[in-house]
Amino acid sequence: MQLSLEIIAHLQTRFDLADLPIFATGFSGGARMASELACKASDKITAVALVAGIRQPELDGEQCRGNGSPSILSFHSLNDGINPYQVDAQTTSPPYWLYGVEDALKAWAKRHDCSAKPSTRMLMGSITQFSYRLCRDNSALISYVLSEGGHTWPGSPFPFPEYLGQTNMEIDGTKLIGAFFQKRLAER
Repeated sequence: MQLSLEIIAHLQTRFDLADLPIFATGFSGGARMASELACKASDKITAVALVAGIRQPELDGEQCRGNGSPSILSFHSLNDGINPYQVDAQTTSPPYWLYGVEDALKAWAKRHDCSAKPSTRMLMGSITQFSYRLCRDNSALISYVLSEGGHTWPGSPFPFPEYLGQTNMEIDGTKLIGAFFQKRLAER
């Protein structure tokens, strides 16, 4: 985490990028890292996109710093066998995965002071979008829940190993992330 912040500071100084927004994205462990950046550098990070790994570090007993409200986009499959969507008594999950996706989203909504419950929209047969609105600093909190797919990147042509499950091809995660980040730029 500290190294990531040092790299950001170095690049901003070296290339005179102090006024540019900072975006982060990641898959699985990279999504956990980007979640941590959104928490511990909330005043520096503009938005994050998290694929198969959304966390809210305060639920892990860590402290978020700053009063920023980075916008968050997440994608997660109900059938993710590595980082399960829900965690309950029957769920076998790794030691770093102590709570489910909905708990992480609710904790982010609370941290961002979102005053409304999430709106729900069915996009396609296997995709539901949850959007929290009326959040501090006009931040966005959007989650795509995939009923088909595994621990994979939605729309990826990359052949994931079979044990990670199928890839949902109904949406293109990369394009949606690009559009999400572009919208955050336009709102600045």
